[in-house]
Amino acid sequence: MRYRPLGRAVTIALWRANNKPPVELVVANFSITENGKIVDLTGESHSIYNQIKRGDLEGVKIGAGTHKRLANVPFKITSKTTGESHIVVTDKNGQFSTASDWASHKKNTNAGTSSEDGIWFGISEPDDSKGALLYDTYEIEELACESNKGMKLIPAFEVVVRRNKVTIDLGTLTDEYEKEISIHTTATDKKTGEKVIVAGKKVTIVDTVTLDGLEEGRKYQLKGWQMLKEENAELLIDGKRVESDYTFVADSEKMKVEISYTFDASELGGQNLVTFEELYDLKNPEEPVKVVEHKDIDDKGQTVLITERKISIHTTATDKNGKKEMEAGKDLTIVDTVTLEGLEIGTNYKLSGWQMVKAENAKLIIDGKEVTNDYEFTADKENMEVQIEFTFDGSTLGGKQLVTFEELYDMTNPEEPKKVTEHKEINDEGQTVTIKEVPETPTPETPGTTTKTSNPPKTEDTANAILWIAILVLSAAGITGVRIWNKKKQVKRLGIEEKKEEEE
Repeated sequence: MRYRPLGRAVTIALWRANNKPPVELVVANFSITENGKIVDLTGESHSIYNQIKRGDLEGVKIGAGTHKRLANVPFKITSKTTGESHIVVTDKNGQFSTASDWASHKKNTNAGTSSEDGIWFGISEPDDSKGALLYDTYEIEELACESNKGMKLIPAFEVVVRRNKVTIDLGTLTDEYEKEISIHTTATDKKTGEKVIVAGKKVTIVDTVTLDGLEEGRKYQLKGWQMLKEENAELLIDGKRVESDYTFVADSEKMKVEISYTFDASELGGQNLVTFEELYDLKNPEEPVKVVEHKDIDDKGQTVLITERKISIHTTATDKNGKKEMEAGKDLTIVDTVTLEGLEIGTNYKLSGWQMVKAENAKLIIDGKEVTNDYEFTADKENMEVQIEFTFDGSTLGGKQLVTFEELYDMTNPEEPKKVTEHKEINDEGQTVTIKEVPETPTPETPGTTTKTSNPPKTEDTANAILWIAILVLSAAGITGVRIWNKKKQVKRLGIEEKKEEEE
């Protein structure tokens, strides 16, 4: 830096370094004497130059264990006084230097992209006869890059430049290799622990993640999201990605953690979902570093299958007493007992039913109206039994067979009920009841009353009368015969007794 003649008084100089705020250097007034006389410095011939001292730094970068030299590793050198900073990069042998005999200060000055770029601190023109660094204290910081990925970077340290044209050897800078973190995952249904989930409005996938190689005490964040396997695309529900995250502090090198995803899967029947994960090191929360990931669309461990929800229905129609036959009457009631399987717990349903005339395969109409009924309920378990009744005037239905038809609706959106199953089988005996004719009751005759008629008896009636007379005659003859036989028997017995007395 060259000062033009300013006279005896030197005021204030402003030094702006690398777009940093200006540093104000206050210089006191001074005078220069020669042999006791004050020297006038106003003339061009008497101008002077400052004598700023400069030095350099150098070092070698390797990886621990293998002693592999690490190329293209950037180091940030920052002045503790001014905040000015520049980047120096290692070469193929892992070496770096700020000296001009290594890389000219004038070549790509302070570009910081390769080991051949020159380094120069201060606002003066680069000078290869001088060192790159002004006398000062500097902070040396290794920056993360592809070459040192998976390693523990050396902590930032300070070095003091205090010798002119002297290159300070920083020695061998060694990075310890960090343990490679492995990740293994298994996605299942939270409720069953199975890899198959029945479609529903609220399903939960639990991803159990096994991590190895963690640094104890280090803070990590596990991020994950769902993918559609067949499309190899992110799963979006209502336009939003199905994702979750879990932040934790490692208490051991090997840990097992869980991350859950809860979402509406009612429309995903038949789809395979794959969980993707990324693990971040939160040593610097402002700049999380991704340390491992697991994104394999074909990984069976990460995959679950969403199956269609199939609700089965079985019905039995009877009267109130459980009988399949009933007599025609004015006030008939058919009770339809419906067994449902595969319901979604917590969902509102409506069971709608109506009566059909089997012989006509048509709806039963009474007084111009269909015989129907509805029953609404909330499923409190997957398998339920409910009843729906139909009461109507069946006095004219003697000899008919009635069949109950049913439809089950999901009422999550009452404005747009969704039919989920039905039972409409006209020949199903379980759904069928028979209406019997009411038998006619004969009018009984009053005893002792003689019914007269002006019409002569019919041939059939005459024959019946003769038959009855014959029976009476035979009966009378039989009674007479029995009497005569008893009389003869009595006379005979008396004769025997008289003979016995004469002999005596």
